[in-house]
Parts: sequence; structure tokens; C-alpha cells
Amino acid sequence: MLFSLTAEQQQVREAVRAFANERVRPGAAARDRAAVCDLDLIREVGALGFIGVTVSPEFGGAGMDWVSAALVMEELARADASLGLSLAGYGLAVSHLALRGTDELKRRFLPDLIAARKIGAWAMTEPNAGSDSAAIETTATRDGDHWRLGGEKTFTTMGTHADVYVAMAVTTPEAGTKGITAFLVERGIDGVIPGQPMHKLGCRSSDTSGVVFDQARVPVANVLGEVDAGFRDAMLALNRGRTMVGAFSVGVAQSAFQEALRYAQERRSMGHRLADHQAIQHKLAEMAVSLDAARLLVYRAAALLDDGQEPRREAASAKLFASETAVRVAYEALQIHGGYGYTSEFPIERIYRDARVCTIGEGTSEIMRMVIARDMLRNAP
Repeated sequence: MLFSLTAEQQQVREAVRAFANERVRPGAAARDRAAVCDLDLIREVGALGFIGVTVSPEFGGAGMDWVSAALVMEELARADASLGLSLAGYGLAVSHLALRGTDELKRRFLPDLIAARKIGAWAMTEPNAGSDSAAIETTATRDGDHWRLGGEKTFTTMGTHADVYVAMAVTTPEAGTKGITAFLVERGIDGVIPGQPMHKLGCRSSDTSGVVFDQARVPVANVLGEVDAGFRDAMLALNRGRTMVGAFSVGVAQSAFQEALRYAQERRSMGHRLADHQAIQHKLAEMAVSLDAARLLVYRAAALLDDGQEPRREAASAKLFASETAVRVAYEALQIHGGYGYTSEFPIERIYRDARVCTIGEGTSEIMRMVIARDMLRNAP
């Protein structure tokens, strides 16, 4: 078992970190205040090859490993959680298409999605189907050489701006989760109605919206995978997505930790630096240990993907621990800042708000515990 990055992985991390420090971090606060998604920045990320890095070069990707993908996500989220969240949701659409799209669909859509010439979104959550993904109500009915999709999605990352949606719909109602199909839906077809951006507590410059499918006619050729197998494939995509949200959470936690460490070394109280007080040292030590543990869990899940395995439990563990670490570290970092941390004068106020989404998106902490417990009991001796 290796605990060090390869030379190539270190180069990836350094390249993304340099870009993030130069181009992403400086504008994060202004983008948060404006609460507007910066599509030009996303296109810049795509042009540099930082989207869909694990996809084969045949379809426009970099052909990298999943550990490298985790490094990319961590560094971008460390600089701006909103950008990281945008790319995490976007990445689910890319992953699902790469997993189950026909070669024709992958050649048509992946190069543009990976380069951010087109924007992707993954549409599964609905007003009455959040954590219970199997309860989706959007339906798809066969109509000759098309399917007609009818229903409403919500909390769709990049939903306002997406050119391409990967959407789940019920095709065989009596079959439950075995009657759901995934479709690639283009924005321009009749019946696709993107919603308005939602106003959120944190990650305010990441676009989140609903999308309505009003009997949208989707070609039969745009089915991803097999008819009625979409839920199973969505769970495979989520193994990847949850690993990436784990990496996103590590990036957010790292950002909060860095702000706390910097402030504790600069701020003086009772004649000493905050960092000289044992109570603050203990906080920083706990934060650092939790970060190390979260990072290792994420890297384990990514390494299992690289090994050709489907890390359902390991991805859930990484997502659970890393997301709760992000919330806890951000809390302690703001506490170290004291009253100043509660103002927008310091970045920790924004990071604290941003961190809260980590335990909600792509499976709440409660759902992650359920996934872990079920897997543990299923495999118990």
C-alpha cells in the first residue's frame, strides 16, 4: 500500500494549484457577492483540460487516473468552493455519459463537454424525490423513434446554463428502481425549460436550478445504457461523484484550515499570538488530523476506481467523513477568528457558509450512513 503520489500526480497537483491561486482564488469573494456563475472561468478550466480528466483521449479526455481527478477537484475547491461544486455536478453528467453512452454519443458530446464548449448537468433530484432517488416521478413514454419526457427536476447543478442534461425518468412504473432509464437531453429541443437560479446560503456563484421536461421528445439513440437500467448506472456514477465530493470537501476543509492557521499566527491576544495558546494549538491539531484522515479515505476510494472496482461503501465513507470534516473544520476555523470571523472582512465567513453543502449534496450524511451500514451488514460473516 503506497501513501505517496507519483511524479505525474504531483505535477497535476502543482499545475492545478498554480492556476487556482492565480485565476480562481482572487475573484472568489466578488463572485460570491454577485451570486453569479462565471461561465468564462469554467470555460477556462475546460480549455486547460481540468474537466473529465479520467475520460479516454479518444473522446477528448486526458486519460488520467481517479486519484489525479481527486487532486484536481481538491485544488479547485480549495480556491473557490463554488467552482468546485459546479464542476462536481457537471462531472456527474460527464461520468455517466462516459460510462454508458454509445461511442457515437460519446464522440458527439464528450469533447465539447470536457472542453466546456458545452455545459453539462446531471438531473435526478425532484421536488418529491431527494434522498429517496427511487421515488422519481418524471416519466418517459416511447413514441416511435423518440421518447417523450414529462416531469420536473430540482437542485440541478448548472441547470440554468446546461446545454446537455443527463436525466433519469421512469419507463416501467411497476418495476420500481428497475424501471428507470437515463437519457441524454439537449437543451434546444422543444419541451426543455430550464429554471431560474436558486439563491443559496453558500456556494452562491455555483448555478443551481430546476428544469422542466414538458413532453420533451428525445431520440431513442439518446438512451444511456439499457432501458430500465438507469438507476443501476446512476449508482455507479454516484460512486465516482461521491468520491469527487469527498475531494471537494477536503479542498474546502483545507481552505478553512489554512485561514485558521494564518490568523492564529498573526492575531495576538493576552500578549501572545493565538497560535501560542494551547487551546488553539489543540484545535489546529485536531483539524490537521481530520484533514489527513479525510484525504486518505478519498484517495482510497479513487485508487479502488483506478483498480477497476466499484467502491460503493468506500466512496460513501470518504464522502461522509470528508464532508463532516469540512463542516467541523470550518466551524473551528471561524471560532478561532472570533468576532472577525463572523464578518465578510475575512474569507472564513464565506468558507463557513460554503462548507455546509458538503454534508447534503450527492447524498446526505444520513444516506451515507445507511449505505455503509447496509453494505456492512450484507457482507457480515
